[in-house]
Amino acid sequence: GRRSNLILLDEEGRVIDCLRRVDAEMSASRQVLPGLYYHLPPTQGKCSPWDASEQDLLALLGAQKTQKMADFFLLETFGGLSPLLCRELAYTVFGQVGLDLSQLTDAQREDAAGKLFAAFDQLHTGKRTPVILVRDERPWDFTCIPIRQYEDLITQEPQPSFSALLDTFYAKRDSLERMRQKTQALSF
Repeated sequence: GRRSNLILLDEEGRVIDCLRRVDAEMSASRQVLPGLYYHLPPTQGKCSPWDASEQDLLALLGAQKTQKMADFFLLETFGGLSPLLCRELAYTVFGQVGLDLSQLTDAQREDAAGKLFAAFDQLHTGKRTPVILVRDERPWDFTCIPIRQYEDLITQEPQPSFSALLDTFYAKRDSLERMRQKTQALSF
């Protein structure tokens, strides 16, 4: 992402070096420079999906009184989940991505809280499979679990490791981009 960084710290928590240096001009509240102590970024106020009990999930679902789509609820409520993963969890738990949570009955909320708790537990403790998602013969996205929400619109290419996933995904995208640039240059 735009704000991604790689920071190397010593045993005392001081920054040895970083890919993107952030000085006082760039951020008055959080500088990242060699020699300074590293401080974690401010929290976004999101819950950890691994710490939420089934009762917590039931309460969060019950608090949705205005229109709120299931995938957006998961994305804004829980930290560490990508938009793709939130859509897949919504699809798994509710049978669709765009379900309005404010329309659920009490029984549906209880059922959803149980399914969501089980899905979070499976995601946290279960086997994760590095998968590249391919759409129109192009690498489109990648994830840590097989994706069902798109059915036959995408193909899934399991990878032997997450390192191999990233190498393959970005190598293919880079190759396709270079081909597109060369084709564009030839067409002028």
